[in-house]
Amino acid sequence: TLRSRLASGQPLGPVLARLPGEAPPALARFAETAPPTEPALRLSFEESVRAARAQVAEGQPRGIGSLFTIRRGEDVIWGDANEAILERARRSLTAGDLAGAVRHLNQLPDSHRAPMQGWIAQAEALVAARAALRDLAGG
Repeated sequence: TLRSRLASGQPLGPVLARLPGEAPPALARFAETAPPTEPALRLSFEESVRAARAQVAEGQPRGIGSLFTIRRGEDVIWGDANEAILERARRSLTAGDLAGAVRHLNQLPDSHRAPMQGWIAQAEALVAARAALRDLAGG
């Protein structure tokens, strides 16, 4: 029941109250608040990336390198190397590896990661809640 409520973005309080003992903090934080869902995170990822790019671009001089990036696979040949990190995060998210997407985004420099911190925090909260569910199921 906890797993289905978490997956559908429903608060976990009614089910957490039936657990013996205290609920793990990663789950308890969603007792009354709806948790983020992976589909919602997928839908908001590109918007978060665009907002981050815009914020980073405001602080940088405009040049031809800011207009496009040339890549060979995941290697950036010319342009912003952070685009390769964003692409790896995007691919992980598309493959259903939310934890992998977060790991990639955490490799970005602070100037690029800070504008995406809201999205990253939501994704980390969902990853932590899923890990807590696995621990409960195994213990």
